[in-house]
Amino acid sequence: MKTLHKILILIVILLVIVGGAYAFFGNSQPQGEGISYNSSALSEKLTINMNNWSYDETNDIYYQIGLIYCANPEDTDYESCGIYVPGKYFEGTENGNGT
Repeated sequence: MKTLHKILILIVILLVIVGGAYAFFGNSQPQGEGISYNSSALSEKLTINMNNWSYDETNDIYYQIGLIYCANPEDTDYESCGIYVPGKYFEGTENGNGT
Protein backbone atom coordinates (compact mmCIF):
# COMPACT_ATOMS: atom_id res chain seq x y z
CA MET A 1 0.00 0.00 0.00
CA LYS A 2 2.89 2.37 0.74
CA THR A 3 4.20 1.75 -2.78
CA LEU A 4 0.86 2.78 -4.26
CA HIS A 5 0.90 6.03 -2.24
CA LYS A 6 4.44 6.79 -3.41
CA ILE A 7 3.45 6.20 -7.03
CA LEU A 8 0.38 8.46 -6.70
CA ILE A 9 2.45 11.21 -5.06
CA LEU A 10 5.05 10.90 -7.81
CA ILE A 11 2.34 11.18 -10.50
CA VAL A 12 0.86 14.28 -8.83
CA ILE A 13 4.31 15.90 -8.60
CA LEU A 14 4.98 15.17 -12.29
CA LEU A 15 1.62 16.61 -13.32
CA VAL A 16 2.33 19.79 -11.35
CA ILE A 17 5.76 20.11 -13.00
CA VAL A 18 4.37 19.52 -16.50
CA GLY A 19 1.49 21.95 -15.89
CA GLY A 20 3.89 24.61 -14.64
CA ALA A 21 6.20 24.14 -17.60
CA TYR A 22 3.27 24.42 -19.99
CA ALA A 23 2.04 27.59 -18.28
CA PHE A 24 5.52 29.10 -18.43
CA PHE A 25 6.65 27.98 -21.91
CA GLY A 26 3.30 27.37 -23.63
CA ASN A 27 2.64 31.00 -24.58
CA SER A 28 2.74 31.08 -28.37
CA GLN A 29 2.02 34.80 -28.74
CA PRO A 30 5.01 36.88 -29.87
CA GLN A 31 6.31 39.27 -27.25
CA GLY A 32 8.41 42.41 -27.49
CA GLU A 33 9.83 44.36 -30.39
CA GLY A 34 10.11 41.64 -33.04
CA ILE A 35 9.76 41.89 -36.79
CA SER A 36 6.24 42.75 -37.89
CA TYR A 37 4.68 42.36 -41.32
CA ASN A 38 1.38 42.70 -43.10
CA SER A 39 0.33 39.08 -43.55
CA SER A 40 -2.35 39.79 -46.16
CA ALA A 41 0.07 41.76 -48.36
CA LEU A 42 2.69 39.04 -47.90
CA SER A 43 0.28 36.26 -48.85
CA GLU A 44 -0.79 38.17 -51.99
CA LYS A 45 2.84 38.53 -53.00
CA LEU A 46 3.73 34.88 -52.35
CA THR A 47 0.79 33.11 -53.99
CA ILE A 48 0.89 30.37 -56.60
CA ASN A 49 -0.94 31.10 -59.83
CA MET A 50 -3.03 27.98 -60.39
CA ASN A 51 -3.25 28.76 -64.13
CA ASN A 52 0.52 28.43 -64.68
CA TRP A 53 1.05 24.70 -64.14
CA SER A 54 3.07 22.97 -66.84
CA TYR A 55 2.69 19.28 -67.58
CA ASP A 56 5.40 16.74 -68.35
CA GLU A 57 3.51 13.98 -70.18
CA THR A 58 6.50 11.60 -70.24
CA ASN A 59 6.77 11.54 -66.45
CA ASP A 60 3.11 12.42 -65.66
CA ILE A 61 4.09 15.40 -63.50
CA TYR A 62 2.58 18.86 -63.15
CA TYR A 63 5.09 21.52 -62.15
CA GLN A 64 5.86 25.19 -61.61
CA ILE A 65 9.43 26.41 -61.40
CA GLY A 66 10.94 29.77 -60.54
CA LEU A 67 8.51 30.48 -57.69
CA ILE A 68 9.75 33.16 -55.32
CA TYR A 69 9.43 32.01 -51.70
CA CYS A 70 10.43 35.18 -49.82
CA ALA A 71 8.99 38.69 -49.77
CA ASN A 72 12.10 40.61 -50.86
CA PRO A 73 14.58 38.29 -52.59
CA GLU A 74 18.09 39.59 -53.15
CA ASP A 75 18.74 37.15 -55.99
CA THR A 76 15.81 35.36 -57.62
CA ASP A 77 18.20 32.86 -59.24
CA TYR A 78 18.89 31.44 -55.78
CA GLU A 79 15.78 32.39 -53.81
CA SER A 80 13.22 30.55 -55.89
CA CYS A 81 11.85 27.02 -55.88
CA GLY A 82 9.91 24.52 -57.93
CA ILE A 83 6.83 22.51 -57.04
CA TYR A 84 6.27 19.12 -58.62
CA VAL A 85 2.99 17.20 -58.28
CA PRO A 86 2.52 13.64 -59.58
CA GLY A 87 -0.25 13.53 -62.19
CA LYS A 88 -2.40 11.10 -60.22
CA TYR A 89 -2.82 13.78 -57.50
CA PHE A 90 -3.73 16.60 -59.86
CA GLU A 91 -6.47 17.31 -62.37
CA GLY A 92 -5.63 19.86 -65.00
CA THR A 93 -6.99 21.16 -68.28
CA GLU A 94 -4.98 22.86 -70.99
CA ASN A 95 -5.03 26.66 -70.97
CA GLY A 96 -4.71 28.87 -74.02
CA ASN A 97 -1.28 30.05 -72.82
CA GLY A 98 0.39 26.65 -73.27
CA THR A 99 0.13 25.55 -69.66
